[in-house]
Amino acid sequence: MKRLISILSGIILIASSLSSCAVNQEIKEKTFTVTRKNEDGTILEIDSDVKEGELPSFDGSSPSKENDDYYSYYFLGWDKKLEPIYSDITYIAIYDKTELTFTVTWENYDGTILEVDENVKRGTMPEYNGETPLRESDENYKYIFKGWNKVLNPVEENITFKAIFDTTPSIYTVKFLNYDGTLLKEYTNVKFNERPIYLGNLPTKNLFDGKKYEFTGWEPNLKAITDDMTFSAKFENVSEKDFTPLNTRTPTKEEGQVFLFGEVHGDEGEYKEELRIWDYYYNEYGFRDLIVEYSYFFSEILNAYMRIPGDDILNSLFLFLSERTSSIYTVPFYNYVKTLKEKYPETRFHGVNVNEGNKGNAEAFVQIWLQNGLTTEDAYEDFIINLNQNTYHSRLKGREKEAYREEMMAANILKEMSKIGNKSVVGFFGSVHCDIGGSDNIYSDIPNMATNLYKNIGNNLYSENIRRFANGNTREPYKGEIPLPTFDYTSLFKGINDFNIIISRNYNYIYKGETKISYKDYVVRKFYLVENAYNDLKYYAKTGEVLPYNNFPFEVELNQVYAVDFITKDNRIDRKYYRSDPNAYYDGRPTTVCIGEIKSYQSGK
Repeated sequence: MKRLISILSGIILIASSLSSCAVNQEIKEKTFTVTRKNEDGTILEIDSDVKEGELPSFDGSSPSKENDDYYSYYFLGWDKKLEPIYSDITYIAIYDKTELTFTVTWENYDGTILEVDENVKRGTMPEYNGETPLRESDENYKYIFKGWNKVLNPVEENITFKAIFDTTPSIYTVKFLNYDGTLLKEYTNVKFNERPIYLGNLPTKNLFDGKKYEFTGWEPNLKAITDDMTFSAKFENVSEKDFTPLNTRTPTKEEGQVFLFGEVHGDEGEYKEELRIWDYYYNEYGFRDLIVEYSYFFSEILNAYMRIPGDDILNSLFLFLSERTSSIYTVPFYNYVKTLKEKYPETRFHGVNVNEGNKGNAEAFVQIWLQNGLTTEDAYEDFIINLNQNTYHSRLKGREKEAYREEMMAANILKEMSKIGNKSVVGFFGSVHCDIGGSDNIYSDIPNMATNLYKNIGNNLYSENIRRFANGNTREPYKGEIPLPTFDYTSLFKGINDFNIIISRNYNYIYKGETKISYKDYVVRKFYLVENAYNDLKYYAKTGEVLPYNNFPFEVELNQVYAVDFITKDNRIDRKYYRSDPNAYYDGRPTTVCIGEIKSYQSGK
């Protein structure tokens, strides 16, 4: 019994000892709650098991405070010092602030950075301190800085201002003076990059010193105009020699000379002599540029023929000419052009005539010819100029009509020479145009082309009449004499202008918005951007209709094409295409121009 009691006492003693250990363990693991709050009382983190004496840590993202109208805030720390924990505790985030600033960027019209103003305080009025923005003149306009594309208001955000410009036509004044400063002629409407031509009386010099002076050209040499210019007449003392404009076929300079030869159009003997002449200049002196009495468009057909292997273009051309009246629709001309390609393949034709040309839609030229690799956009620009000359010429009558043609052919020769670096050229024209000092074949007092040229280049001009070589053979080809082309190019000469074909390409149409309207039976207009269509259609004919920018439910971008669907009550759609050309205005407002329409584009049924 005593032994049993002894064992029980031992067990009780052990249990008491274990209980005492458990109590002591609970005291050692005492924890506290640490709360983290943002400045506005928002709870950021709660740690409820931080052991007594531990240093609290914050495991969340760095606290933040939204900017107000004038300041930005950054986290500075906590409102209490971080110390070992012996009780529940709350920490509140505190912040410092910096005054809110923005960046103001100033750009030129093309996106070039003019000035960047950083750290601009909110409410500050933006101020541009750089040089006045500039935009160089182009072939159409001079540009005058107008201001910025946005109203200057106190700064509230990062902002970019872009320079905008007013336009005035690029027109310059060109003066021609005699050797003594006397004004001979003044032109006040010369366009940018246009080469001026003098059309006044032939300059003379008489010093009463017993010497004879002959006009030899201008100082400086005539060149494309980019600003107001003055040219003074130059003279040479020719007392000791029998002077003629240029008395030899042989070039005496490396550049700037014109060798004219007057012909009978379409004659076999003439073409044979011209081939002999061209062989001389082509092989002996390296000439490659031939000025001809063809329209610019016709000369581009010949240039395409020279570049493209085979005779398909020439044979197609004769198919085309067989349906028309033409002085060059002759067997001699056909053989002449073939020989030029065979023996002188680097020949480049420059058509300068003002009296003929493609009467179809000019804009088709760039669409079809560029697609077929037959011309370039630069060539198209010149074709448009020549076509406009032809159109203007057709509206004139009598003396004005004849004078305009002779003057413009001379001007076109000078323009073509300037395009090729003022290289010397050979020209074949009807003989009436080539007699220096001669006149138009109808009005004896109207200077002909050669006389107008002589006023500008003086003794750099040579002229010779080769009518004596004519043999009277101007025979037209009989049926079947000209081979049929393997590939028929005749459609390319007709000015085909099928808008439906051109616009049927796989352009991407991006919906831009719509507006309600009440016009005719239309009730809605839907607008689409036709991506990457501008270059294809930038020369396409305008219908005469316009749609000002304020009709669009978005900001119109320059150099784009937009499709606008005009939708009726019964859901019929008429689609029109508008082009946003630079400097297109209607009643002083920027506008798009209509270039085509597809009726009942989609029935909606």
